[in-house]
Amino acid sequence: KARRANGNANLIATTSTIMGQIFGKEKPLKEVLRENKRMINRAVRELDREKAALEREEKRLQIEIKKAAKENQMGAVKIMAKDLVRTR
Repeated sequence: KARRANGNANLIATTSTIMGQIFGKEKPLKEVLRENKRMINRAVRELDREKAALEREEKRLQIEIKKAAKENQMGAVKIMAKDLVRTR
């Protein structure tokens, strides 16, 4: 959902820039630069959050795999190992 919302924000920002140019309300270069920088910073923060979530998931899976292996549940270990590979 976040990606879709971010994509819509980019589309709206681009559309408003184009509409402004059509009707002669051209934004100052500083304002356009500020908006673009803000969108880039948002995207970077979103990617950082995603990366952190994946790292947490990887750690959690490793702990669960070790726990299941100690209890000799090899079927569960194989399934969790496949999940771990997918997250990497």
